[in-house]
Amino acid sequence: MNPAADALAPELALHAWVLRHTGDALLARAAASAARAERAGHACAWLGEEGFDAAQLVALCAAPWVSAGVADAPFVLDAAGRFYLRRNAAAELAVAAALQARATTPLRAVQGQDALLQALLPGAASAEQRSALAAAFGRRLFVLSGAPGTGKTTSLLALLLGLLRLHRDCGWPEVPRIALAAPTGKAAARLQQALRGGMQNLRARLHGDAEWQALLPHLPALQAGTLQRLLGARLQRRGAALAADIVAVDEASMVDLGLMHALLQALRPDSLLILLGDPDQLASVEAGSVLADIIAAATPDSALAGCIGRLTRSHRAQAGLLPLLAATRAGDAQTLLDAAATVSATASAPVATALFLRRAPRDASDLRAALHAWLRRHADVYLRLLQPDITPAAALQLLARVQLLCALRSGPFGQIAVNRAVEAWQRQQQALAAGFWYPGRVVMITRNDADTGLANGDVGVALRGRDGLEVWFDAQDADGLPAPRALPPHYLPEHEPASAITIHKSQGSEYDHVAVLLPPDADSPILSRELVYTALSRARHGVELWSGEEALRAALARPVRRAGGLRERLQGC
Repeated sequence: MNPAADALAPELALHAWVLRHTGDALLARAAASAARAERAGHACAWLGEEGFDAAQLVALCAAPWVSAGVADAPFVLDAAGRFYLRRNAAAELAVAAALQARATTPLRAVQGQDALLQALLPGAASAEQRSALAAAFGRRLFVLSGAPGTGKTTSLLALLLGLLRLHRDCGWPEVPRIALAAPTGKAAARLQQALRGGMQNLRARLHGDAEWQALLPHLPALQAGTLQRLLGARLQRRGAALAADIVAVDEASMVDLGLMHALLQALRPDSLLILLGDPDQLASVEAGSVLADIIAAATPDSALAGCIGRLTRSHRAQAGLLPLLAATRAGDAQTLLDAAATVSATASAPVATALFLRRAPRDASDLRAALHAWLRRHADVYLRLLQPDITPAAALQLLARVQLLCALRSGPFGQIAVNRAVEAWQRQQQALAAGFWYPGRVVMITRNDADTGLANGDVGVALRGRDGLEVWFDAQDADGLPAPRALPPHYLPEHEPASAITIHKSQGSEYDHVAVLLPPDADSPILSRELVYTALSRARHGVELWSGEEALRAALARPVRRAGGLRERLQGC
């Protein structure tokens, strides 16, 4: 197998197909450019940047298979020189139209929300949250943006309760039905866990208020699922609109153009869509950067601006990473380097240090030494997982303590190589022969599976059971209380080792401490500002950045700019 050739296969196949059916070499070249751009996460290809001159653009406009709008033609070339595969052009136009309609036609004007929010989010420390949420009442679209730790899920819970209290004023005759979703199973589980923790605090705070207490049972059991599962339920009803009056989607930066199109199509006209996320994180793996485009298009004089709430104040106890995250967002590598404590690959690090920079491994031997040093430093996690007396609940809690994050999936410094090294070390500690499964092995599900109820991104750990190894996953009972569940290894859907995961896969997760492995090559195309920001923002307390200075500077100097027209279509609405 040749991974590079496999990656090129779609665009080469499209080039050959168009050339065979049209005989138009110019169109075949443009089609391959659009397919290549889509593979890189772009909604379209900028033909001017692909070497097409003005005469060639005119010739493409006249081609029978090319339309200036979304007609029956398989390709679209707009006036700005953006060349689309038809499905992406159609999705972009539909998403823009649906968001514009929701932004410009709120359900109705609402009053009284300020007093409600004061009760739900009291005190000066919550003033920013109250201000951000006030605009959501009576609307059909609300976007809440903020970095990790700024209180997005706490704000969401307060907003949901406030909407229940004022549901008639907002345009819903009956108590609204609520659906909660996230792009991955892990992100959905974290949303569910955070909301349930917040509910306990709210119950205590509102204990003496009978009117609030009467509303609490109307909240759902705060079950959050994947967005794909939510939309899949609609497809089973042959395209019927979602029954929910309020749909809240966390980690919306991970929602691609096609998935956002499907979501907007599924909503009832009188429903409220709430999007929560951080636009500075990595965009979706598939085409588009929808959340970032929405927020960038919300200029002060636009109707969209009234639909945006921004949170900037951190509520985390450990704030040492905040200035480092700000520097990363700004592309300020020098501030990051000045703040980082630089240590050798195997030296111990002060616990109080929020960020320290380790020399990037240069080869497989170097990587193995650095990994063994990391594993020894965190032996309270990695060795504890191997002990026969550990309970499933304790093991699952340990998984949130530390995590290895890789920029790459394959190659000498990729996730696959790192997992092999970690698993070899863990087997060595137990004197186990090489084999697939062993106690303490951590895996991640890579495909949604209705039969087991497991979702892409769910993480489990193998432990000894009465009848052999069992793989335990986080789950909740009907009352929302933790109730881990186990499956035999051979029952699992597609999965992969997860002692190390890619930075892309880490979105929606948080850990006490992370180690981030960047490729040593400063010219690596994977390096970007958003990649480093996403990795650093996974940590609650501390980060080890395994990188050379040159690679780090290159990454922060390279913000991601995805090609597409959604931002322009939304501007001025």
